[in-house]
Amino acid sequence: MTIERETAQPQLPIDEVVIDPKAEAITAGPGKTTGRDESNFFAEDAERYKLLHNGQKLGHLGKLWGSSSSAPTNIAGMVLILSIVIVCVSFFPIQSPGLEDLRKWLYGLTTTSIGFLFGAKTSKAD
Repeated sequence: MTIERETAQPQLPIDEVVIDPKAEAITAGPGKTTGRDESNFFAEDAERYKLLHNGQKLGHLGKLWGSSSSAPTNIAGMVLILSIVIVCVSFFPIQSPGLEDLRKWLYGLTTTSIGFLFGAKTSKAD
């Protein structure tokens, strides 16, 4: 018992099949990329990978303060800015002995952080 397909079309040999010219892609010719372009592409990708890798190694505090080589300078800079802002804000309320003591403490903190920043810059130059 064989079942024949009623709608089966006759098979043509492969060399007689009509090819639709719109179905094939038209190539624009050889590529115009040089070896230097390819090297630059891979170098940029390697740099992007290094940045992502270093970002993952830093952790949460590292993302806030920076890497281990720049974190002390970043922290000292933030302490300097905060102490200057707090000193400026301390002049607005009514003056009291407690505010004067706070300002003295902040002046010391400010000069210490400035000394650290300038000391860090000169030690890196050596």
